[in-house]
Parts: sequence; structure tokens; C-alpha cells
Amino acid sequence: MQEQHAAGGGRVGVELDSQQRLPVPPASDDWRDDVRALVRAWRAAMLDHPWAPGLVGRPLLGPNVLARTEFLQATLVRGGCHGRQLAVVTRMLANYVIGASLTEATWRRTADPDARAAARAHVAASADAYPTLTASGHLDDGRWSDDLLFEEGLTGLLRAAVGPGKPPEPR
Repeated sequence: MQEQHAAGGGRVGVELDSQQRLPVPPASDDWRDDVRALVRAWRAAMLDHPWAPGLVGRPLLGPNVLARTEFLQATLVRGGCHGRQLAVVTRMLANYVIGASLTEATWRRTADPDARAAARAHVAASADAYPTLTASGHLDDGRWSDDLLFEEGLTGLLRAAVGPGKPPEPR
């Protein structure tokens, strides 16, 4: 992988940044839809490049990442986030998409395609030790898709971060 030094001495994964060139959507009248569009594209790029999650520990400060972060924060400002709330919501969304993508990519690239089924069978066989996991269908691919869980998680994060309506004025 090519690397270059960024200002301040950090390393930038240039290859990762160039592979994750996401089209920044045009701003619409609905800031939440704009956040969703960006985060969905970001997740798709991470899942399309299964090696990308392995580079998560590197600072990503290339021009594509910076453009994506600028769009995200400008969109959140349109939604009423400011100051510390803006920083917190930005991190929540970034950590969510990276974490969800890392988990999905890990399951998808496992050397043993039966690993998830074996884990599910272990949970079911140990229902006394894992009653909540058993009842919830944890690891049951047929119950809910990764896409559905990701979308509902994103909706919940946006609701928790700024509420169902306009967030309060900045302090």
C-alpha cells in the first residue's frame, strides 16, 4: 500500500482513500436523507473492499475522507448540530458505519462459510447460558438482514443524536 505523510507527521493510507472515493450527494431539502445517502455509500464502499477494515487503525486524512467528513458535518449543521454536539454526532456516525462494516466484512470473508451457523448452533445448544441471545435470534441470518439492521440502527442513532425534530439551539 502506498503511504504518504500528512501534516503533523501522521500517515495517510492513500490507497484506501483513493479506493473509498465516494460521490458526495448533492444537498437536498432533508438533511437526514443526505446523511443516510452518505453513510450508505460509505458502508457499501467498505463492504466492496474487504481489506479496508483491516486498515482502520491508520489515520485516514486523504482528500476523499476529508471531503466526506466536510459533507457530513455541513449536513449535520443544516440539521441544527453545533459545537460539541456536532463533534459527538460525527463520531457516532463514523464509528457506527466503520464498526458495522468491520463486523459484516469479517463474517463475509471468514475462511469457513459455516462459522456463523456453527456459532448460532452453539448459542442454541447453550440456551440456558444464553437465554436472551437464543430468544432474540442472535446470528440468525434468516430473521433480519444486515441491511435492515444497519438502516434501523442508523435511524436510531439519528433520532438519539438530534431527536425526532429540530435539535435545540447551540449553547
